[in-house]
Amino acid sequence: MKKFHIVVLLGFLLLGAGFFACSEDAPNEPTIFPTTPVKRNAFEQWLDKNYRNPYNIDFKYKLEDGETNLTYNLVPADSAKTAKLAIITKFR
Repeated sequence: MKKFHIVVLLGFLLLGAGFFACSEDAPNEPTIFPTTPVKRNAFEQWLDKNYRNPYNIDFKYKLEDGETNLTYNLVPADSAKTAKLAIITKFR
């Protein structure tokens, strides 16, 4: 009999937790993720048209600090030189 009461009590607790766990509350704070689309310049649009869409290639030309060695002093590439390099690799 005692075991039956424990099982019933656990069943009610799980059922009650199920009612309170699935609420439809909206978040109080704004999201930390950007919701506006990224504005792309002419070079990025050209990359989308010539690299990303047809070949599914990510042409990395912006400096990402997570993929660098922090013991070196690194400078991002000039956008004009990056565009020239992208055109050269497209036609080679």
